[in-house]
Amino acid sequence: MKSRKILQSTLFDIAWAIFLTAQLATLSQAYSESQNAAPVTAYKAAMGISCALLAAVIVINLIKKVYPVKTLICYALSGAVFALSWYFCRQSVILWSFLILAAAYRQSGKRVIFISAFLTALDLIVMIAGSQAGIFTDFIFGSGRNRHGLGYLWTTVAPTLLLFFALQYIWLRKEKMRIWEYIIIELANIYLYIKTDTYAVFFGLTAILAFFAVEGAFKRRWRFLGRLKWLYYLGPALICVITVIIYYMYDGGNETWSALNDILKDRLSLGKYCLESFGVTPFGQEIIWSGHSTAALDGAYLYADCSYIQLLVNCGAAFLINVILIYTRLNVRAFKAKDFWLIWIGAAALLLGVLDPRLFDLAFNVIPLLAFLELEEAPLEYEKGFLKKIWA
Repeated sequence: MKSRKILQSTLFDIAWAIFLTAQLATLSQAYSESQNAAPVTAYKAAMGISCALLAAVIVINLIKKVYPVKTLICYALSGAVFALSWYFCRQSVILWSFLILAAAYRQSGKRVIFISAFLTALDLIVMIAGSQAGIFTDFIFGSGRNRHGLGYLWTTVAPTLLLFFALQYIWLRKEKMRIWEYIIIELANIYLYIKTDTYAVFFGLTAILAFFAVEGAFKRRWRFLGRLKWLYYLGPALICVITVIIYYMYDGGNETWSALNDILKDRLSLGKYCLESFGVTPFGQEIIWSGHSTAALDGAYLYADCSYIQLLVNCGAAFLINVILIYTRLNVRAFKAKDFWLIWIGAAALLLGVLDPRLFDLAFNVIPLLAFLELEEAPLEYEKGFLKKIWA
């Protein structure tokens, strides 16, 4: 049994690493503006290999009856929604994401998140250092604010990657995290803020670090926050519904709404425009987003920064409900495991989704995967010692 589990874990680890590496590569300006067919061919080949390995893990799980009947039914229903949304909105990453969610069942949470955090940190270091050394293009997006791309296709990519790296790192470290670790991440946050002038991510990450640093300092941590069971269970749905209602209610002719829209850098007006222009369908529609890269310099801008609005109009109401159910499952499992670190990390991702389009983008945000990964698993034989040396 142990050898079989190691086989499935090894296959998943390789597939997960290939998927993340390929997705992170597409975030670079060099890839997005390449006139050569080789990068695209390499990307497709990498994704094909990743999908084949993930499919192999799923098949092994089915043969070995790893999935309980109820879980299998839920996966089948969820898979149908993913497939229909892919058919209507034509985003292949939707199908890849479902394969990852299905193959991730009962994989080691610590190991999978460690791989993600390591690759994200490595990508940030290579891209930022390379852009400052002149190896990669550090494109400066002007329009009144000098915002460095740092080698990425848009100025918010690096800060957002750092934010989600921080969430993964905090979950891995939990109560073992020391104040100097928070300070180092905040210094990196300040550096990226100076370079990219990205308000929402900077203040969001600063608030997250402050919250966990303060909460982690108490010996009886989560004393009060551990009693909010039903708020945790209903939280994802409440945040989603309230956000969508706010965007529907937005009135550009009202001074109060207009002032709020200015504070949020036109997110409300852009989200309302998308709702009115495309409407809401059950399974989404094909939309060519533009403006979150150097295309914005040509005056072409069509983008909804709010995750809930973007998923609703692009992927459909059924898909958005599916995503909310995944976050609800995450909270239920985390509460039962008394993992309040994870509950509030999930809450941070949900709240960031109000202003950021990464609520269900596994290249940035791997938190939804923890809804299916093992949260309290004993390490496999080949993990012992390795992670212990790093995180002790």
